[in-house]
Amino acid sequence: SLIIKEIEKMTVNEAKEYAMEWLLQNEIKVAKGNLDTFYPTSTGSWEKNKFPYIIVYHPLSAEYGEVAIGIYSFKDVARAMKETIEHPPGMIKSVLKNY
Repeated sequence: SLIIKEIEKMTVNEAKEYAMEWLLQNEIKVAKGNLDTFYPTSTGSWEKNKFPYIIVYHPLSAEYGEVAIGIYSFKDVARAMKETIEHPPGMIKSVLKNY
C-alpha cells in the first residue's frame, strides 16, 4: 500500500513518530505487558511461562469499541491439559484455582 511505501522510506525514529501520530489521530490506545503462567501440561508436569502481549483498543463510540489482543511466545511451550483450556465462549477461566 501507499502508506507502507512511505514508511519504508523513513528512518526508524521518523516511522515511530508517524505511527504515534496516526494512533493519536485515530484515538487508538495500545498497552503491553507479560502474562505469567503456571499450568499443568498434557504430560502431567507443570510448566511456568511468560507470554508477552499487546492489547489495541479502538473506540467506536463513547460506550464501546473494538479490542485486539496478541499473545506471543519466544519459545515452544508444552501443551496445557485439555481441562484447563475448555471454557464457555467469551469467558476467561483461571487455569489454577490455588495459584
